[in-house]
Amino acid sequence: MPNTTAKPQQFPNTMRRPACIAAPAIRAPEKRTPNGKIAVLFPLADLEPDQWDRPKLIMFPDSSVRRLSYWNDLIVQTALYLWETERLTLDLLPVKRNGSRHIANKTGVHSNGRHFVNPKWLSGNLFAVETNVDRYTSVKCAIELLVHCAIDPLDVHVEMR
Repeated sequence: MPNTTAKPQQFPNTMRRPACIAAPAIRAPEKRTPNGKIAVLFPLADLEPDQWDRPKLIMFPDSSVRRLSYWNDLIVQTALYLWETERLTLDLLPVKRNGSRHIANKTGVHSNGRHFVNPKWLSGNLFAVETNVDRYTSVKCAIELLVHCAIDPLDVHVEMR
């Protein structure tokens, strides 16, 4: 008859964890930022906003880093990066989010005629992005902008607070 009162097996820190024992739930890769600091960054495509307070910085495929303060900064900084690297041009605008709503547009007006609720005008007022969105939609919109400009969202990483 098996012993049902046995204690769970303990593993010293020097041993590798056996495959049958789960690793910690959230483990992101460590990357070195351009200033040499090590940061734990999550791929934008895998980011789950409900697990975090807010983002701290975003790192793009060319290793450029931008600071973030709020969730909607994901949209703003992604659009600025795409514009400055000439991947987003006026010819590629508007960028649609769904149905009649836009993420970015030259006029700050959705296709249904409604104005952006909280537009952030970028690059000398050449185009606007809609920032009146929740944290989940901010992540989705940043991903849509990247996909629209042929960048894999798995290559863009975010450090969280």
